[in-house]
Amino acid sequence: MHYLTLDESDLIEIHKNVIEPNEIQGLAMNKSLSAVLARLQNRLDFGLITDVFHYAACMGIFIAKARCFNDANKRTAAAALHLILIAHECKPKIENTDLGDWIVKSVVNELSEEDLAGLLRTVCES
Repeated sequence: MHYLTLDESDLIEIHKNVIEPNEIQGLAMNKSLSAVLARLQNRLDFGLITDVFHYAACMGIFIAKARCFNDANKRTAAAALHLILIAHECKPKIENTDLGDWIVKSVVNELSEEDLAGLLRTVCES
């Protein structure tokens, strides 16, 4: 299957839309958005992504854990994940706060990629 891919400029734009003016703006030093995207692309290239829900889960977790932005990493991750689902005509029936909670649980390793993908499958309509 072909998935919508995001590039660095897409993620920066998403970040600009979720960060508040009083928060620390911009990219964190010594962090690489391109490395995050390369990790995701490697998963795709090696057939390790099972479906759009797994793809979205990986996208969200990779962004959140990489902490490439000075602030709002988890919100950026949740927004990118949501965008991936919507772009693939999967409409999540979930509150934004629930999605944010799932991202937080993923960052602290309470939810795996597979766990998050499974939750997304249960809350999405196509």
